[in-house]
Amino acid sequence: MAASEDADVKALAKRLLDDRNVLMVDRLLERTAKAPGKTYFVLVGAGHYPGPEGILALLEKKGLKTRRLAADDPLPAAAAVTTPAAK
Repeated sequence: MAASEDADVKALAKRLLDDRNVLMVDRLLERTAKAPGKTYFVLVGAGHYPGPEGILALLEKKGLKTRRLAADDPLPAAAAVTTPAAK
């Protein structure tokens, strides 16, 4: 049986990645709400980026604009992640 089909492996991946992604996004949004004028640079491990439960997808689902930077990209003047406009 392939590791990706193993129920225990799936449960561990969900706990280590998907569940933590939700928690990290919630904490990031709480922090940015307290200081909306600040720019935040967020660095996480590569496993937290991909897929529909990845940090980028979760932030975009909440209406934020995200941009992934490569190691040789210059840091932008504007925030890599910006909060949505107030309603």
